[in-house]
Amino acid sequence: MRPFLNADTYSRLSGTDQGSASERLFVLLLGWNVFAEHPILGAGYASTRVWGFDVSVHNMFVLLLAEFGIIGGVWYMAFLWKIYTFPQRFGITLAVLMLIESLFTHSFFDLSYYMLLVMLYWRLAILTNERTVQGQRTINHQIECSKTL
Repeated sequence: MRPFLNADTYSRLSGTDQGSASERLFVLLLGWNVFAEHPILGAGYASTRVWGFDVSVHNMFVLLLAEFGIIGGVWYMAFLWKIYTFPQRFGITLAVLMLIESLFTHSFFDLSYYMLLVMLYWRLAILTNERTVQGQRTINHQIECSKTL
């Protein structure tokens, strides 16, 4: 079953990853400790990348809390809430997807391909909103026309 998996993915799934999971848990706890030491403003941008480990915290919530403190955490929750309030089920689906992804990644805003993904999500939400608004205008226009008859 290995032909479709790269070596890193295969080793993680087969249990031969030589401590990757335990290292990630360790840096996650370190990230939380950084937040505990700097709760209001955080320790600063990239402070979880220049601390002597090859990996960051792999958790957007802990990353933003560690680097930007409560202010960063509140901003990120507001960002997710804004997505959640997008029209129809798209906003709920996207917010839940990003919420789940946030538990396992640290890259939404610092790696270009993740940033492209976030921008794609945002553009899809805007297009969905525009279609919903246009549809509502059409319905309202039809209601107004029926009232004048």
